[in-house]
Amino acid sequence: MLRMHKKPQILVSAKGFGDWKRGLANSELHWKPNHSAMACAQCWEEAVKKRPSGLPPEISGIVGSETRLILAIPEHTVPNPGGTKPSQSDVFALLARGEATCTLTVEAVKDKRFGDLVSEWEPKTTSSEAILDCMSEVFGSAGRPPGHVPYQLCHRTASAIYEADRFNAGSAAMIVHSFFPEGEDEEKDGFDRFAEFCAFLGVADAERSKPMWITLSTGRDLLLGWAEGDTRYLRQAVP
Repeated sequence: MLRMHKKPQILVSAKGFGDWKRGLANSELHWKPNHSAMACAQCWEEAVKKRPSGLPPEISGIVGSETRLILAIPEHTVPNPGGTKPSQSDVFALLARGEATCTLTVEAVKDKRFGDLVSEWEPKTTSSEAILDCMSEVFGSAGRPPGHVPYQLCHRTASAIYEADRFNAGSAAMIVHSFFPEGEDEEKDGFDRFAEFCAFLGVADAERSKPMWITLSTGRDLLLGWAEGDTRYLRQAVP
């Protein structure tokens, strides 16, 4: 297993969901009502304050009702081995699952389709070969990410695995937290591309709101999931 190390951090607790915008790469563009960044922040803040698990119910439905939140870090960055730009998760969480721990990276979305496919992203950076080679190592026998899957889901999942190694966690998880507006065409929410990514890692029939556990050939247990978020958070006012 490739062991990742990064510079230690001192983190300051958020006093409310408005503090989450500090870590956004472009807060003017993304910190608005009807955007996933604000919806995700409000959803997680409310869960920490009101739910014993500290997790949004749709996330608990995937990781298990016995799982509780230890800590959550908005806009957490993890280096991409071989690359210069880190992977930045909308939420990174450390979870307690009985006596074990699990690292979780969350990709919050509204209606996007995860950006470039690997085949579209690869020609844009000189470090792509090194990054993909490192991902091949952590994904084990699944191998190098193929051209037809979203690169964003590849590095988001790799980040969970890198951090599981760093925190000595028993398992890793990557969950897409979707705030796709009700009544709109579900075929546009990007689930088909998520399913293609799951298939690459060995999950033949991906399902919404269901836990999908696999054991990579490296020995790492990995959980993949698609959580349907509460769309009322899309209407939250800017603080």
